[in-house]
Amino acid sequence: EENLQDVSGVVQAFSADQLRQDGIVELRQLQAALPGLSIANQEGNVEIFIRGVGSANSTELGDPGAAPHLNGTYIPRPRGLGLMFYDLERVEVNKGPQGTLYGRNALAGTLNIITAKPRLGQYGGYAQAEVSNRSSYAAEGAINIPLGETFALRAAGYYVNRDYGFKNVSTGAPAKDLKPAGLEENYAGRLSLLWEPSDRLTVSIVGDYGKETGTGYPGANIFSAVMGSGLRPEQLDLKRVVYRGLQGEMENELWGVQGKISYDFGGFSAEVTGSYRSVDFYQVNASSDGIDYPGRDLSAVQYDNFSGNFWQTRSKSQVYEARLVADDDQRLRWNVGGFYFKEDQAVGYLALADRGYCCYSGTEFTMPDVDGESFAFYADGTFDVTARLRVLAGIRYTEEKKSRYG
Repeated sequence: EENLQDVSGVVQAFSADQLRQDGIVELRQLQAALPGLSIANQEGNVEIFIRGVGSANSTELGDPGAAPHLNGTYIPRPRGLGLMFYDLERVEVNKGPQGTLYGRNALAGTLNIITAKPRLGQYGGYAQAEVSNRSSYAAEGAINIPLGETFALRAAGYYVNRDYGFKNVSTGAPAKDLKPAGLEENYAGRLSLLWEPSDRLTVSIVGDYGKETGTGYPGANIFSAVMGSGLRPEQLDLKRVVYRGLQGEMENELWGVQGKISYDFGGFSAEVTGSYRSVDFYQVNASSDGIDYPGRDLSAVQYDNFSGNFWQTRSKSQVYEARLVADDDQRLRWNVGGFYFKEDQAVGYLALADRGYCCYSGTEFTMPDVDGESFAFYADGTFDVTARLRVLAGIRYTEEKKSRYG
């Protein structure tokens, strides 16, 4: 934390109160309040772009171009990042290259979600709920419990059930009973523990769990509707989708534990952090025959078509960092550190083609062993030449390797 006027960079920070006042209750809504920030959802993978720079490669080979963090710890697979966006202290966005401190995946900048910390010596909490159209409802809450003078515990969670309003207009059995794409039921919980036995030593542990379920992400080709009716897309009801074959399904389960130990030596502090995170994503794409349009004969649709896509990806990652940081009231402010990262992934993808009375055919892409490992050392400093002139310098060395087998 520091005065934004003293930062030699472009930083925007939002407190929890400011987020609530602005009506920002989801991660993607941040882009409405932050110029230059764009957050997309590509089949469950959160893609962050800052000033137009980012990465849309959500495969096991890709990495974010704008680095996401949770409480300052790097998140290698931002799939399900929205499940962490509740009971917050603040959100920080650094625009522009941040590679010296944050590594090569911070070319565009960084987004840091900082969760609410336990508070010593005080009971507290909050609860909120909402009801909206399209049969949607949600709830969120947290409670803070002191455990003696030096311990505190904070528990938080949320639940949301959402219907995005797509309608299945299929008439053939069993396609007419398929649930439309876009249905969501998500829930998450977090447990935080803080121990401050002295003014110098602080120990914190945060564990979280979340799960996204539903019918996957909607997709409907409108080309046939435009050609068949002559109407423009804005004149068509894009929510009326003709589903066939497979039931869309999406399930994303993630959990993680992160710990931090910091000690103030007087003049400088030492900090050690460690994190373990697991992501397990599974999806069956809903199959459709486009949307309904005036004059279309739905009884002529070939509903017995089970072409579709199946996708599963798993990631288990570890992140460790140790650093020394000078106090910010000195003329020369510096920090030096070391970083280590390891990730094990397994990926399976199957594209199924229904050839009718003839046969089925499929394309399989299986990578059961995808390994990534990286370590780095860095140093960064700011020197006040005068009250109005500063000199900044930084350097980072990184060595990384990736491999896959399948």
